[in-house]
Amino acid sequence: MQEDSLMKWLIERLKYLTVRRFLNRAVSEFDSALRRTRVASYPVFLIVEPCNFCNLKCPLCPTGQRLPAERGKMTMETFISIIDQLSPYCWHLNLFYLGEPLLCENLPVMIDYARWRKMEVSVSSNLNLLSEEMADRLIDANLDHLIVSLDGTSQEIYEKYRIGGNFNKVIDNIILLNQKKKQKVSPYPRIEIQFVVFKHNEQEVPLIKELAAKLGVGFYLREGTLGGKEQSPPLTKDYSLAEQWLSPNKEYHKGYDYFERKPYIQEGYCGYLWKIATINWDGSVFPCCWVFEGKYKYGNIMEQSFKTIWNNELMQSSRSLFKKNKRSRPDAETGGPKTICYQCKMFKHICNDQC
Repeated sequence: MQEDSLMKWLIERLKYLTVRRFLNRAVSEFDSALRRTRVASYPVFLIVEPCNFCNLKCPLCPTGQRLPAERGKMTMETFISIIDQLSPYCWHLNLFYLGEPLLCENLPVMIDYARWRKMEVSVSSNLNLLSEEMADRLIDANLDHLIVSLDGTSQEIYEKYRIGGNFNKVIDNIILLNQKKKQKVSPYPRIEIQFVVFKHNEQEVPLIKELAAKLGVGFYLREGTLGGKEQSPPLTKDYSLAEQWLSPNKEYHKGYDYFERKPYIQEGYCGYLWKIATINWDGSVFPCCWVFEGKYKYGNIMEQSFKTIWNNELMQSSRSLFKKNKRSRPDAETGGPKTICYQCKMFKHICNDQC
């Protein structure tokens, strides 16, 4: 990010800063640095799922593989309860999780409510389903940031992963949004193309840069990751699946290295457990955005307060995996609850660190 762009980015975010959010962020950094299992802070970042179904069938996505057994859309009652409890502390909302947000007709109303509570809102979409009416509603709701999943510069490459998607439709919808923004004299939403780098499309990285510039939108690269059965969260390190889909170029797996012969994928601790709240369509709270099965939920915000869930036995047990003193045993080995985090191979923790 260039210096002038960085300054603009920082200034833009000052409007979301409040004293309470600033203090919460400071305490959150303190809690995570000390690896406290019982925390005094709230999360600083929020992930909320409007719905958990999708129009595409992406092969490494749990939703694309139709894995979530129970499907649904979040009610406004649930959404308002979440925002009312967490917006005093969280400055940013990712209004997407496992499904396609444009399939939720209440999406613009949700955006409008979160913006009223002075939250920055991002939505990620495959943008195959955008209607003129929805384009108008997203702009009028002042959506801050729209991420468009576009992993190719032709239908042939694009549909290898975005199965069921229409490349030309996505391009047409980006153009539609830009035209309507111009008509309404609105800077919202800021549009960015997300290009997930796989083995089959890495040669198109220079082309996607050119396409984004031509369309007048931003873009960024994201390294490919595995997902689906036994991969969300990673319970195994499936080298054959990695070799089939992921680029062997180390430039594209700096954060998540599935090829290294280690019992975990990424160094460092799991920030989700201290800084990020993940809540699915029915109000269930999960330890991170890799987990989607109801049996692994840590509580439900419509049944308990978020504050209670954030420091319950399950959360504390999961955080205990990342204690700095490796001689201290995790709670599950001293009679506490054993969570899905104990099996996770994503981050290095006490139970998978064999180095």
